[in-house]
Amino acid sequence: MTYDPSAQQPDDPYTQYPDSPPPQQPTSGGYYPQQQPGYQQPGYQQPGYQQPGYQQSGYQQPAYQQTPGYMPEQELPQGMPLTSMILGIVSIPLVFCCYIGTITGILAIIFGAIGLSQVNKGEARGKGMAMAGLILGISAFVVLIVFIVLYIAVGASVGYDFNDYNSY
Repeated sequence: MTYDPSAQQPDDPYTQYPDSPPPQQPTSGGYYPQQQPGYQQPGYQQPGYQQPGYQQSGYQQPAYQQTPGYMPEQELPQGMPLTSMILGIVSIPLVFCCYIGTITGILAIIFGAIGLSQVNKGEARGKGMAMAGLILGISAFVVLIVFIVLYIAVGASVGYDFNDYNSY
């Protein structure tokens, strides 16, 4: 396809075709500002102020070197404190279910005491977990004792004879 200059061109003055002259700029009052000949806008300089240049010091950070023979610290185990906390948490709801929480509460107390002694010796970590297991295990045991006392008190108040097992 060849260019035909006699063909009708679109109204857009910025559309260019091959071998076409550049669009004409308006001479006065159009879209393009007119500059006065020989006029240049002076640069703005604040008197008496010069921005200091950034100077980089000659100091460079030394490369990281690992100490010879250094082994990263290994994490301490936390088996006993974690076991104590889990058993303590489980013991609270299980106390209300056929008193099974008594066994888990006693185990939580035992594992909590062992875990706390390991933490104090520096052999394990997890002092908070050991304390939580110990406290929850003791709480489950206290709830069990309160249930037994209430059972006896309510039974005595209604006239239940605890020695007579053949009352049926």
